[in-house]
Amino acid sequence: MKKQLKTGLFYLSHTYLLILLFLFSLFRQGPLYDIDIPYFRWSWYASVVAVITLGVYYLLRLFIKDKYKASLFTSLIVINFLFYKNLVQFINVIYPRTELNQFADNYFDLVPTLFIVIINILVIGLLSKQLAGLKHVAGYLTLLVAFFLMNEIVQLGIALKHKKYVSLENVTPQPVIATVPLTAKQPDIYYFIADSYTSNESLKKYFEFDNIQFCQFLKQNGFYIADKAKANYNITIPSITSSLNSSYLGIDNKAKFTLKDLLKMCAFINQNQLVRYLKEQGYAIYSWNIYDFNNKKNEDFTINLNPGFRTFIDYTILAPLSSYIKSKSSHTQLKRLQDINKFYLYNTHSLEFILKHRKVLRSSQPKLFFIHSLVTHPPFVFTPSGKKLIDKNLNDNPKLYPHQIAYFNKQLQTIIKLILAESGNPPIIVIQGDHGSHFKGLEESQTILNAYYFPDKNYQNLYPSISPVNTFRVICNQYFNTDLPLLPDKHYQVFYGTK
Repeated sequence: MKKQLKTGLFYLSHTYLLILLFLFSLFRQGPLYDIDIPYFRWSWYASVVAVITLGVYYLLRLFIKDKYKASLFTSLIVINFLFYKNLVQFINVIYPRTELNQFADNYFDLVPTLFIVIINILVIGLLSKQLAGLKHVAGYLTLLVAFFLMNEIVQLGIALKHKKYVSLENVTPQPVIATVPLTAKQPDIYYFIADSYTSNESLKKYFEFDNIQFCQFLKQNGFYIADKAKANYNITIPSITSSLNSSYLGIDNKAKFTLKDLLKMCAFINQNQLVRYLKEQGYAIYSWNIYDFNNKKNEDFTINLNPGFRTFIDYTILAPLSSYIKSKSSHTQLKRLQDINKFYLYNTHSLEFILKHRKVLRSSQPKLFFIHSLVTHPPFVFTPSGKKLIDKNLNDNPKLYPHQIAYFNKQLQTIIKLILAESGNPPIIVIQGDHGSHFKGLEESQTILNAYYFPDKNYQNLYPSISPVNTFRVICNQYFNTDLPLLPDKHYQVFYGTK
């Protein structure tokens, strides 16, 4: 039995090198070293594939006498199973996607799949013949796969060497806000993050939505609108990390964030410099957001960063079948509706949060209200009048985006009037998009609403293109006697995963 096992492993050397090539290619492309999954779990996945592969080889040996032919058929199966996504991507480069290619519900790539089927038929037909020299073919295949494996290892080493993680060493925000004696009454601060709220110019240009009524309301109530403002980062977590810590993340433009990076940034949000400083000044902190902000979890909405086995499957031939089955299952559709309903509840509570804390609002203790609203972020769950919109076929429709803006504006006007009338201390109000809608490309994804209300109406330190990283540098200088230098307004286009 041991001899048979050793023989099988010998003839399958190119096959097992293919499995290693698959794993190292995943490491280099991202999913293995980017996400926080224990390595033993990936080793377990690989071991299962290796055992199944050995079983497939011995099953084929029942029908194919030639050991080398059986091993080559096994490698063909492994290539199709593990490298399906890579093959599709390669064929899409040669033959770009077209409308024809989006047939079959977008669950698999029609043209690349047909190419793969044709190539398999040709290879199977060739191997089925009584060919001499299969031993040499297997040997050459082993050398070829070994060459590609060594290349992957070298490329992975280069990628790891130059990979710029968001680490505690190079991103931990410096304590730029020093504690200084105050000479005036401390203001209340109301910081609204309107997720995906793009600029007025972009709303008009891309969505044919004129936001003039809301802008007039803000100006009539003494607000300053930075109408040329752009986000420092075009995705939520780095954007909020930067604004709450009044600093950049020390990364390059076009950086690719991994889930490990995002988890670290969430920690920086939870322990941000703004809240640290305000607590030292005696502020009470009230927040409604999707993080463990102020050491309080939001029970209605949490971030799920646990990709698990799904990531492994997504790179194999099972991915299109899995996606199709999952999309058609009643459980998935129910889960989708439940998620949309959670979104509705979260956003409803975000708009009611200050109203529910009206007694706190009137108190003389200085306070920070931090509210991260997702009303203007898909899935869209409101009609223009504010009624619940729960329809799995409509909730991601870009045409509904202006409706969410209109409803959010209406609700926010009520909240602003309440703050101006009842705030226990002179209020500072900041209404800020963390990034644009992402519906109209990278340029639009960085344009944001950026509006400020200062109780003394002194806006000489603000300017049309001020970005969120400088928001609290200006506020602290003006109201907390600090002397913080303003940073250059930089705008980074960054991405999740391996985009």
